[in-house]
Parts: sequence; structure tokens; C-alpha cells
Amino acid sequence: MRLSIILIVLLLIVVGFLMIYNALGVRDRAATFSRGMIMTIGIIIFGGGIYLFVKYLLR
Repeated sequence: MRLSIILIVLLLIVVGFLMIYNALGVRDRAATFSRGMIMTIGIIIFGGGIYLFVKYLLR
């Protein structure tokens, strides 16, 4: 049970990081709005993953 929780949380962290990384790599001016949206969603997912990781590790 605990291992599956840790795996899900690590997946959240990786997905959030990849979303932020891809948003930073976009150089198109027309994609600025969507880049901001992707960046925001990525930061929320990344932060939530880190929060859950710390929460379950420091029980």
C-alpha cells in the first residue's frame, strides 16, 4: 500500500516537472498564454506531489 502511494506521488512530481520543463522550452510568441496555463498546472501538480511525498515520508 505504502509503495503504491510513493510511486503515484513520484509520478505526479515527474509529470509536473516535465510540464514545467516543456513550458519553459516553448519559444513561440503565440503560445505565451497556453505556456502560462501549462506552467501553472505543472507547478500545481509538482507542488502537490512534493507536498504528498513529504507528508507520507514524515509520518
